[in-house]
Amino acid sequence: MQTYPNRLTRWLHLIVIITSLWFTSISPAAIYANPARRPAYQTEEPATPPPTAEATATSMPTDTPTPPPAETATALPTDTDTPPATETTVSPATATPTPTNTTQPLPETETSTPEPTATVAVTETPTLTPTAVLTLTPTLTPTAILTPTVSPEPANLDLSMAVEPLFVTAGEQVTVTLTLSNPAQISVENLVISSTLPAELGYDTPLGALSPGFNPIARLLTWQLPPELTAQPTLTVGFVGRVAPNAPVSTLNLSAELQPSSRQAQTSLVILAAPTPTPTATPFPVGPPATIQLGVEAG
Repeated sequence: MQTYPNRLTRWLHLIVIITSLWFTSISPAAIYANPARRPAYQTEEPATPPPTAEATATSMPTDTPTPPPAETATALPTDTDTPPATETTVSPATATPTPTNTTQPLPETETSTPEPTATVAVTETPTLTPTAVLTLTPTLTPTAILTPTVSPEPANLDLSMAVEPLFVTAGEQVTVTLTLSNPAQISVENLVISSTLPAELGYDTPLGALSPGFNPIARLLTWQLPPELTAQPTLTVGFVGRVAPNAPVSTLNLSAELQPSSRQAQTSLVILAAPTPTPTATPFPVGPPATIQLGVEAG
């Protein structure tokens, strides 16, 4: 495609050639024979010299530069309208012969055909921004559940029972001991030792630091064991009792129970008969010799 300055130079050069041809078409003899430069048939009045042909500059079509395709718009080719040829008429002076038609046809205007512009289709790819998903986390409010406290009883609790002496007679005292064994030394709550006395054995005094409760009607002894005492390896409680004075010869079975484990302990007490008292000889006093007179009656 030619640039604008080159095309303008070409057009100016063509106009100069046409003007030169026009001047050369006029006869030099006619010019010098008629100094006033009027036609030969005009003799009375001088003719106005014909005007000099003026070169009319024809506006050149402007090439509209095609903008480069943008990323967001598609540039379309611009249609450039070609201006029509302008007729330049040289008007002769008044009362002059009809001037020669000096209309010069303009050369064909080269209409620049815009080169096809590649259409760039810009497709905007949306950027997907992940939307934060709000997850509602429920707040759990702990609800206190009141559960009755149950102290589990260690499986190795044990209860034993003993009596001293094993053989007694009516009216004698005996000592009864109860021993709680807890090798794990775990504190246990609500432990109770109970023992029911037979009718031939009575309760006199407690043994040890822990005194039992006694119900004389039911003849029931109960020991409430504090938790701090149950954590000991062994715990001994007991009492001192007395065999009834009129107790017959018999064997008394003594027992005790540990709650709530229901463990039991047993022992026996033998009541013997009271020994027969040995008669004691009373010596007769010996004094001085004496005379004893015996009277005999004859029948």
